[in-house]
Amino acid sequence: IFNLMFTLSFLAAPIGKPTITVAHNTSSNSIYLSWKPPSADEIFGEFLGYRITYHARDVKPENVNEIFIRDSSVEVSISYIAW
Repeated sequence: IFNLMFTLSFLAAPIGKPTITVAHNTSSNSIYLSWKPPSADEIFGEFLGYRITYHARDVKPENVNEIFIRDSSVEVSISYIAW
């Protein structure tokens, strides 16, 4: 299960979230994600990047892994996912 959200801004927390447009596995331990960013009026302050959190379906959501993307990319391939 994946959750894509913004990290932070210097003024206030963003109110918008990215919209996932593509999400599929590329192997047994990697995935490809693509998304549309939120509109500029939903981002307050300086855009710092994205935070992607994920966890295995049968694992408690408290045990999540995180990946930080510190640019304005709108796609990522995540390999060697360790559940």
